[in-house]
Amino acid sequence: MTQQALPRGALRRRVAFGLLDADGWTWAGLKAAFWFAFIVFMLGYIPNLAYYFTVSNTVQVGYNFASIVNWCPAVNEDLPCPVPAGAMLPWQASPPGLALPEARSGASVFQSGSHLYVIGGTTAAGATDEVLKTQATSDQEGELNGNLSGWTQGPALPEPRSGAAVGVYLGVPYVMGGTDASGAPTDSVFTGIVEDGQLVGWERADGSSGTEELTLPQPLSGAAVVTGTSGFVVIGGRDVKGEPTDGVHVAWVDEVSSSGRLLGWQPLEGLALPEARADSVAAGDGDFIYVVGGEGPEGATDTVFRLELDDREPATNEVGEPRGWAVAPAELALPEARSDAVGFLAGGAIYVIGGLDAQGVPQQSVFWAVPDTTSGDIPAGWQRL
Repeated sequence: MTQQALPRGALRRRVAFGLLDADGWTWAGLKAAFWFAFIVFMLGYIPNLAYYFTVSNTVQVGYNFASIVNWCPAVNEDLPCPVPAGAMLPWQASPPGLALPEARSGASVFQSGSHLYVIGGTTAAGATDEVLKTQATSDQEGELNGNLSGWTQGPALPEPRSGAAVGVYLGVPYVMGGTDASGAPTDSVFTGIVEDGQLVGWERADGSSGTEELTLPQPLSGAAVVTGTSGFVVIGGRDVKGEPTDGVHVAWVDEVSSSGRLLGWQPLEGLALPEARADSVAAGDGDFIYVVGGEGPEGATDTVFRLELDDREPATNEVGEPRGWAVAPAELALPEARSDAVGFLAGGAIYVIGGLDAQGVPQQSVFWAVPDTTSGDIPAGWQRL
């Protein structure tokens, strides 16, 4: 069979600026790939995107390949979208009706379900035993709407307390130490009585009348507490002389009993803080305990301490020695010194809100960091809202 030549004067047609033969396999393959992608886009991706337009506040176009466009809800304001891990939405001012009945400092907070309690603190008249109560409200569909009801009186503490550490174990609040009406640190521990999710009273955890014996090893105020699955870790605080301390004490749950009863306080031998601290932020994330900022011997500090626990025991190194407390390098310390800040752990992030700077001036700052739960490190450092 002889090969047929092109007619005299005919030219082979070229495409793509003359790079490809219009009748060749390369050009045919490119056309097939284009039409395949176009059909998938029109019949799959576009209907899927249209669906999310109707059910979601945030729609990100191209998230499977490259983020091209992102529609964010208005509440995000100037935050990037999607919001980075650990970031907070902007603060909203509460209406005057949600203000506390009077100004107070050194109070503690306990939440039980939709109920929120402000415990003790210092008012213009000094330390108080008052407990204020409010409740989260819901919309017509029964969904929480972020608002609170007005404040009412809850069950008062047995005695006035300010600057106490409050830990919650199995839904029960424990008010540890704090200053009394005269301003002196105390060693008392009050245990809340919770019924049907509401706080109805208090009892002293001093071993009397069948209660737990949880009197602190020494009078303390401004201590920090971390709650874990095994019980409480109380860190630092001020002693009777008003000086910061470096003690670390634990109250573990009785593993023999199934009642969840906490045993008495024991020091973590050889694992005192690297430096005395009071009014610090403490948080437990996985196997790690973090002590952030606080007041040291020289005043407010930006330091961050970290301790790894293996169940109830400190983690050890290759030769079986306790690793002890690690001190974060300067680049992973707080951006500024803070003492007496509000701190909490949420969504895997540690938040440090407000507090006093090195000159004792109240601050409006919000710092947060997202620790690595495997190594305990803070790879991205501290961020500022």
